[in-house]
Amino acid sequence: MQEHLGNNFQIQCWFKPNSNFEKVTESIIPLTNGFTKNDFVIIMMVGGNNALKGNKINKNSIENVMKCSNFTNLFLVSIPIWQGRPVLNQLIYNLNLNFYHLSNEYSNVFIDVNDIISPKDYVRHGLHLNVNGKEKICKYVSGVILQQLQLYDEKYYEQCKHINYNNLKTIVPSLATSNGKQSNDTYYKCNGLNDLSVCVEYANNNWCSFKCHLNSQNTTVKMLMDFYYLPGSAPCRAVLLAAKAVGVELNLKVLDLMKGEHLTPEFLKINPQHTIPTLVDNGFALWESRAIMTYLVSKYGKNDSLYPKDPQTRAVIDQRLYFDLGTLYGRLSDYYYPVLFGGASYDPEKLTKLEDAVKFLDTFLEGHDFAVGNSLTVADLSLVATVSTLDVMDFDLTPYSNVLRWFEKVKATAPFYDEANGKNVKIFKQMADSLLKK
Repeated sequence: MQEHLGNNFQIQCWFKPNSNFEKVTESIIPLTNGFTKNDFVIIMMVGGNNALKGNKINKNSIENVMKCSNFTNLFLVSIPIWQGRPVLNQLIYNLNLNFYHLSNEYSNVFIDVNDIISPKDYVRHGLHLNVNGKEKICKYVSGVILQQLQLYDEKYYEQCKHINYNNLKTIVPSLATSNGKQSNDTYYKCNGLNDLSVCVEYANNNWCSFKCHLNSQNTTVKMLMDFYYLPGSAPCRAVLLAAKAVGVELNLKVLDLMKGEHLTPEFLKINPQHTIPTLVDNGFALWESRAIMTYLVSKYGKNDSLYPKDPQTRAVIDQRLYFDLGTLYGRLSDYYYPVLFGGASYDPEKLTKLEDAVKFLDTFLEGHDFAVGNSLTVADLSLVATVSTLDVMDFDLTPYSNVLRWFEKVKATAPFYDEANGKNVKIFKQMADSLLKK
């Protein structure tokens, strides 16, 4: 089973105490085919110190994995754990504060070789299971701690694409036979851990040490950009389309405007205008969807095809972007939003203005495959987010043959269109239907 996620690919499996790490990793690495040797790879082990006993993990083992994977930058990170309350406390502390940094900000390929954070299995070190498989809570494990850990677990798996242990059983037979239970409460410290050039012990007090270790390896670390958005929002969808077209991965952070999450002190420090979409790229904050789109192409685009540097071509693209902002999307908002969010009635005069705007777009598209010339640009990605919104709101596009032709062309051409816009515009439709029923 393989799922390619662009710049961030995550694999999750269980690491059993009796498993051979080298066999496990050598079986996992082929699943990452398609990545280059320069991709930054992190193999995470929670509870991995069990495997360190008896030299099951050693420097040669890691080097063999690196050779078979052909990865230049491969790091093993081990979170030491032990049974009972300490592991729960440590997991809550480590994982909630730091685990996201590791998987979301530091890796191209993230391999979570893990016997703790598995669905419905996190209780294994916090609970003793009886013979019949029923849960028996240890007297020293509080319900609050377990609840917090479960909430973390659900949040992690909601956001994390993963390949789990069950998919690896047929690849690594030892995984299927090992019961994975620890027999005592002893925490084994491996003195040889720090001797491994590609292995870092990751615990409460050494997150900074891990970052320093990366710097000492002269490793270029890719940071994922934070993207504050709402999936159904047309401007947000336009940015998602641009990111997919450029090939950059965003750390998606949903802001619920209805709950006022855009008005929190933390977000106001990022964007005092408290609007979405908002992008944060290594401390640089930018909002307004069309500005974000052109920024992504200018900084991360492999070429300038989405936003050509030719002055006249770029000027026309800018004109189309401003037309979308001030005219097409502006009139869409003016017609629909007072009805959806304010309980007003539809205004026929506003509908006429909206129809005029769509007619303008139809004229722009005469004789062209795309909004500007005959290749996809950011103008198309911005405009299609607006037009797809009109489409799901049952605006009649049939009088505008050029728009209909262009709409189908962009849907077939824009990279990952359905993922970035198609499924999300349906979310807008669901919200609109819900609001209109009130």
